Amino acid sequence: MYISPFFVLRENPLKSFHNPLVCLIHNKINNVMDIEALVTLATSGTKVSVNIELNDLIKFGDHLINKKVKDLEQVVIDDKAETYPTPKQVANILGVEPVTLWRWAKRGYLVPMEIGGKRRYKMSEVKAFLNKGRKS
Repeated sequence: MYISPFFVLRENPLKSFHNPLVCLIHNKINNVMDIEALVTLATSGTKVSVNIELNDLIKFGDHLINKKVKDLEQVVIDDKAETYPTPKQVANILGVEPVTLWRWAKRGYLVPMEIGGKRRYKMSEVKAFLNKGRKS
């Protein structure tokens, strides 16, 4: 990748030149760490013109896509992890009083489990209970 030394700063050049992100434009971008620095530069709000070879642009695009895929995979993993909130937490999530949860348990709508002598709800069951009331 070639970044032109002829760039346009739309803010005070002296102020920007001391910014380490602007100093990056004098370097050739050729590894993942430099790509991350380029992402930081792009999101910093600093105005620069950059010349880039198509192969490097493809690498940069692939890097961004891979990063987003990893982020989304982590969201899915976190979403599938089972948690066991307390009745008070479930009452807050559902917007009801704890006594309502007790009544629902008696009727079999949303039944807690006993863990170490304490009542806990499976978060997956709470989510399923929430989704039952929604029309598809």
